[in-house]
Formats: sequence, structure tokens, C-alpha cells
Amino acid sequence: LSERDVSDLSFETWVLDFERLVEKLELKQFASIGICQGGAVAIKYAERNPGRIGHLILFGAYARGRNRRSSPPLEPEKAKVMIEMIELGWRESDSAFMRSFATQFQPEGSMDHLTSWCELQRRATSAQNAVELTRIMFDIDVGEAAERITCPTLVAHADRDAVAPVEEGRFLA
Repeated sequence: LSERDVSDLSFETWVLDFERLVEKLELKQFASIGICQGGAVAIKYAERNPGRIGHLILFGAYARGRNRRSSPPLEPEKAKVMIEMIELGWRESDSAFMRSFATQFQPEGSMDHLTSWCELQRRATSAQNAVELTRIMFDIDVGEAAERITCPTLVAHADRDAVAPVEEGRFLA
């Protein structure tokens, strides 16, 4: 479970955390999977450390957060609504706001699955951190870094992912 009082939640910190983990594990070369925003972290790491990642899998990943995409239209407006839903509903384990948030990630999840997923998210971090983390995710742009990746990379994507639309998977590919 995440720390509740974190002074720096920046994207740069996420990449540095990954770098520190790799160093702690003394990995020389390894395969990596990046899921959702974790794909952007893996891309940035691979760009900074050529040759360390031997194979990269990007699943449901994106290079550009909602505020950086040109299509579909209204992405920045959707981002604002998402932030408001998190601010209003995060503290309640079974709120309609959280279920709506969860269906962005898992549109066909059963009610029981969505409820348990929401509870896990709520326990993982505070509402304040969730809002800040989401703002950071919406502003990610590692498109140029992705162009410099040279290791074999598999891009896999679900066709109805509302958080990372399939167009973003195509962009990465």
C-alpha cells in the first residue's frame, strides 16, 4: 500500500523509483512489462538506459495522457470530469463516482468485481494523492522517448479501454 504523505508524486519520481528498484535488484538486462501509465515509465526508463531492457511489453499503455492527446475530441474535458469524480467519490468505498471511475478501466466488470476494485484503489492511496497522481497521468508525454526505444517491443491493447484508447496503442506501435 502506498505511503499517504508523499512530498513528490511527479512522473520523474516514478521513473527514478523504477531505476532504484532495478539497481537494488542488481538487474543487468531484463524484460519489462508496462501496463497503463506504467508503460510510460518503462518507455522513459528504456530511453535513459539503452540496453538494460532486453524486451518490452506495453499492455494498455499510452505515450500521451488525456491532456496531451489530439483525439478523440473532448479528452481534456473528460480529464476534468474524471478529477472531479475522484475528488467527490474516493473517500466512499461504494460510491457511484468510484464505480463510474472503475468502468473506465474495466467496462465489462461485474458489480462485485468493480466494487472490490474500487475498495482496493481507495485503500491504496488517499483521495488527495489519487487526484494528484491522476493529474500527472493526464499530462504524461513520452512520445519522443518512445521513438528512441530500440529493444524488441510488443504493444497489446484492449479495444474498449476508455483510459488508454486503442488509438494510443496504435500510436505507440
